[in-house]
Amino acid sequence: MNSTPMSTNIKKIIVTGIRSLLATDNDFFNISQIIYQIIVKQDSSLDFCIVLVSIQSIKIDIEIILEGDNSSCNIIFLYALAADQSIKVTTQQRHTGRQTKSLIVARGIVKDAVCVHHEGLISIASQAAQSDAVFKHTAIVLDGKAQVTFIPSIEVLNYDVQCSHGAAVGQFDQQHIWYLKSRGCDEIQTYHLLARSFFQEYIASFDQSEKILESLCQKII
Repeated sequence: MNSTPMSTNIKKIIVTGIRSLLATDNDFFNISQIIYQIIVKQDSSLDFCIVLVSIQSIKIDIEIILEGDNSSCNIIFLYALAADQSIKVTTQQRHTGRQTKSLIVARGIVKDAVCVHHEGLISIASQAAQSDAVFKHTAIVLDGKAQVTFIPSIEVLNYDVQCSHGAAVGQFDQQHIWYLKSRGCDEIQTYHLLARSFFQEYIASFDQSEKILESLCQKII
């Protein structure tokens, strides 16, 4: 039996005006690697949410180029993974225009033998004064076998800017678990509620948010 060959997909997105995009597992069917090059023009903005639940393995490369003055881009990356799923993500936040803003927030819950690796670069050009860039990645590991690793880096050529990066791996707060169980929630209900709380604010503004949120929660209970 012949398996369907996997491919590399390259997408160039030029943003003018205000745009919102959502990508889920269906958008990555039979793709082993996807490369996004996002160019944001002057006075334009993009909100882009990527949600991964069922894909087995993929490499995602995202290059954001904030080319125009007063441009902005927010990338929200949410995942709930189990078994032996594997994801490798590379993000680049490149500021070349003045007064530009970029935000990358990644949040995930993993268990079993999952492997997630994220390399994130913030780059501020010499002419990109008064720019603001943020990189955050937070992961909840439900058992000790899953692995989540981060490599953040910053290159700054103009010091009239704000840059920050942060990454954390942990577990759900035991006090929160105890509280929910003390109010009558069983194991499944407890972790479902905690997962909803973990993801909800980041998906709420996108289409089909409730359906996507439920798929994230169901994956890890």
